[in-house]
Amino acid sequence: MATIPNPPSRMGKYLLAAGDSWVDYRLGDSQIDLRKHLKDFDYSFELEWFCKWQTYGLIQSLARDSAVVTSEFLKYVVDYPIGRAKHPVAILLSGGGNDSVEDALSNIIVVNDNNPQTSALDAQKLTLHIANLKIWYEALLVKIQTRINIGNVKILVITHGYDYPIPRGVGRKSWLYNPFFESGKGYALSNTNDLKKVTAAVRTLIDAIHDMLIGLSGDPRFKSFLKHVDLRGTISTNWPGNASQGWENDMHPKSEGFRLMALKIDAAIDAGLPT
Repeated sequence: MATIPNPPSRMGKYLLAAGDSWVDYRLGDSQIDLRKHLKDFDYSFELEWFCKWQTYGLIQSLARDSAVVTSEFLKYVVDYPIGRAKHPVAILLSGGGNDSVEDALSNIIVVNDNNPQTSALDAQKLTLHIANLKIWYEALLVKIQTRINIGNVKILVITHGYDYPIPRGVGRKSWLYNPFFESGKGYALSNTNDLKKVTAAVRTLIDAIHDMLIGLSGDPRFKSFLKHVDLRGTISTNWPGNASQGWENDMHPKSEGFRLMALKIDAAIDAGLPT
């Protein structure tokens, strides 16, 4: 890959972020996630413990933990933190992926019918799953909206969705690999047609999460402060012909991939509030 340039320095700007391992992922001692690369662009962060995927890796965890999210995380929407002269330029919400893997994913996979024209996902169950994700996001966004109104401030909120992972059993097999290939549903990694069908199913899931989030960004309740950044296709565009080379494992891009995605998020932040 060609060298990925930095945007202009964002020194003096700070962000709040919360969510899953796309803002909290390490290889050994090296952090490679979106937050790391936004820091490389000279953004700083407050309350980084909300980026611990073990605690807030599920969007429903953020939505359910109302007291802590409101009293700790969202207090910075109204009150300046110590040493800060102004509010955060944006709040980054990273969630929905962990809610959609392992048992949740297994629940919406159908038994393999060996028909390449049909989906590996149950359409009704997928619709219900996305509807539940939307409920959790709405609950969290309403909390944010309330704090923005109390403080009479203008703060951008960013959601980002995900790119298209390739289930290969790299990393934790429980994420994507086991639900398809070790759950007795009849899919085999060694079968080319099965792999195509599984890969298409994962794309359908990622697209469904994206469509839900882009819909929320157009919701009259939220559209004045909410932007969705589309990260789909980042890896395949920059690793043409061999997208698997852009993935560290079944759930996380390589550091360079996260950097390219962080650039997209930075551009959305730099463009300011929705118009």
